Amino acid sequence: MLTNQKKSQSNLELQQTKFKLVDNIETENLKNALHRDSFVPGNITKIYYDISAFDLRSEAASYLINHGFCSQPLPLESLHLRVPMAEQLPSKNGMSALTTELADLHQPFIAAYHKLVKYIAQEVLGFDVVFESSPPLRFHFPVPLPDRFKSSRGNHLTHHTDTLFGDYFEQINCWLPLTDCYGSSGLQMTSFLESILILDKFAETLGYDFAAFRNSRQQFFDLFNTDEALQDILLQNCTGINSKFGEVIMFDPRVIHGTAENIEGITRVSIDFRLLPLNAYNAIIKSFPADSTLPYLTIEGEPAVRGCFYHEKSAFEL
Repeated sequence: MLTNQKKSQSNLELQQTKFKLVDNIETENLKNALHRDSFVPGNITKIYYDISAFDLRSEAASYLINHGFCSQPLPLESLHLRVPMAEQLPSKNGMSALTTELADLHQPFIAAYHKLVKYIAQEVLGFDVVFESSPPLRFHFPVPLPDRFKSSRGNHLTHHTDTLFGDYFEQINCWLPLTDCYGSSGLQMTSFLESILILDKFAETLGYDFAAFRNSRQQFFDLFNTDEALQDILLQNCTGINSKFGEVIMFDPRVIHGTAENIEGITRVSIDFRLLPLNAYNAIIKSFPADSTLPYLTIEGEPAVRGCFYHEKSAFEL
């Protein structure tokens, strides 16, 4: 499923592989959008970075200490042994009390995130991107998940794509673990080809209505909950990705992914953030009507423009 880039002999830096930036700007044709080329090589790829150059784990530990969650946060993998159970249990939205946004963290954490984004754009992608301004720092403890997306058969169907929330199809998803994780503690992912087949079938039930598709997370769950054969296909093709601190999983926004109930006895800490090629962003902005003050698209309630959902600076401008 993953396209792995080899580690350098001297360190964990990537080989200087430049990803081809294709000029594939989103249109109103949903079927075309579902089958366009991807900005991510291999559609799903794992990259490596030098953990000594991006001190994200120790910054996460400082956050836990400074906010009184834990006096001894490291190692993060065993954090569940030192945090009260009440703060581990997720709320109805699936987040634990420890989960926060980077905007609420102190400056060294934000600086490390910006440094990593710039590294990915310059040294991995080879082109400029706009990037999510304040992504979440998530804590996934080995505790039961809420029942919000639990099927009538008892399966947790948290599976989704960000395009169901309105994200751009040109987007590049990045998932950054700050802990080693595997099995049910890891990010659950479906292959790209299987994801497209499932999304196409789902889009057909919406009459390929682009506007409806952009706000269809609940309908996506409802389809799997009622179509047991399709639910079986999803569960059979979705697996936990083994990953380590020092890796980033980059994947196409059409890849179906989710969170499983963690039964591995370890804590997972991660950051997930979105990138958008700058030339794609500029073309999208130009497509808005001249008298429009805000784009028709929002992501997580924020206008999908620089200075709002996206940082005011591009990666190369940091």
